Amino acid sequence: MRKSIQEYKRSGVMCLAPWMSAHTFPNGDVFPCCVWDCDHPIGNINDKPLPEIWNDEPLKDIRKKMLNDEEVEGCKRCYTIDMTTGYSLRNKIAKDYPVAWDEILDTKEDGEVDDMKLRLWDFRLSNFCNLRCRSCGPDLSSSWFKDSNALYPKRQLDKALITVNDKVSFMDMIKDQYQYVEEIYFAGGEPLSTPEHFQILEELIRIGNTDIRLRYSTNFTNLTFKGKHISEYWKHFSHLEVLVSLDGVGVKGEYIRKGLDYDSLIVNLKWLNDSNIKLFSAGFVVTYGVMNYLDLFDIVLDFIDRDLIDLNYRQDSGTRGAIFSPIYGPDYYDCRFLPDKFKTKFKLRLDGFFDELIDKGMDKDMAIFLVSELQKVHNNSLTESFSKQVMNNFVSTTRKLDEIRKEKFQDLYPEFSFPLDFITNEKIWIAN
Repeated sequence: MRKSIQEYKRSGVMCLAPWMSAHTFPNGDVFPCCVWDCDHPIGNINDKPLPEIWNDEPLKDIRKKMLNDEEVEGCKRCYTIDMTTGYSLRNKIAKDYPVAWDEILDTKEDGEVDDMKLRLWDFRLSNFCNLRCRSCGPDLSSSWFKDSNALYPKRQLDKALITVNDKVSFMDMIKDQYQYVEEIYFAGGEPLSTPEHFQILEELIRIGNTDIRLRYSTNFTNLTFKGKHISEYWKHFSHLEVLVSLDGVGVKGEYIRKGLDYDSLIVNLKWLNDSNIKLFSAGFVVTYGVMNYLDLFDIVLDFIDRDLIDLNYRQDSGTRGAIFSPIYGPDYYDCRFLPDKFKTKFKLRLDGFFDELIDKGMDKDMAIFLVSELQKVHNNSLTESFSKQVMNNFVSTTRKLDEIRKEKFQDLYPEFSFPLDFITNEKIWIAN
């Protein structure tokens, strides 16, 4: 017997994504959303067009399980986030798309849904990117091509650029979905350098569908495409959310994100602050892992010193803040496997960070927000235990990549006794 909408809303496993969302990788892999286990796609558009994948067995099975209140293997990341922070993508979608709840009641017994109405798009259409972030790879960054071949000599890639339109015309597959889309999430590769990103914006402007939510995760290093500034596109849209993705500041940021010029990024960020572009919200999403886990506090303080986040919290919207996004793979960059002493040191800094923010002139509400975000980081880091094997992999990979890039971890992280601080689980932190 089919449950009521209220019962589905109370479910700990129900998610609306399989009814109104699609997430694609540049190689054609398709997933229900961006936090789905990327090792298990539900299809590939090079094998089947998206409308067929919509009602193919993998997606129908996901819908059936959710309707029966059964956990879905690919959703584990959201389940984990729900336990630690309470605000997973699953919960966000449920809040943002109330109209989609009615449509789950029309699902057939086998999980089939008659009409594909993609309200949320998360299409990674190309791996083109100008940076080589340590936690990334050639699947989502074309710049990683040479490093990957040098790092993994037995797994040679034959080309740097991967685009979803290599073998099929993906843009033709979604042409009838512009009438349904309510939100588009643009992320890497680097969306502000991807031709398909601008093609989508041009079509939305042409048909007048400019009231939708445009959300970005961008490295924000390049603001022009074929001589046209991004402002010429953005000025048409009423709801823009721009999150600048960053892993560190100054030379540490440039080390983690090879190719980044931090000073040039600051110039672009100052333009965004001073421009006439109407932003619903803007801020930073700091991707955190082994290398920057203990640096998150100083990253926030750097943002404050440069007037890149607000000292006062606004109740409506538009507060320039920072949120923190965990690295779950590769596992050797996952901070959950760090030795206990890292987590202890993080907690010691966290306990006094509210006062540090107040001393910077931040109001109570904004300080509470940032400390709560950092508390989520700490909670997440405690969901796994130290792994000597994983941390050994971090050390060996770091050394190999340092050799390839002619860099040296120890030069930027003198506070660590490398590699011992990463491959032992001693309880006492010995400062320099």
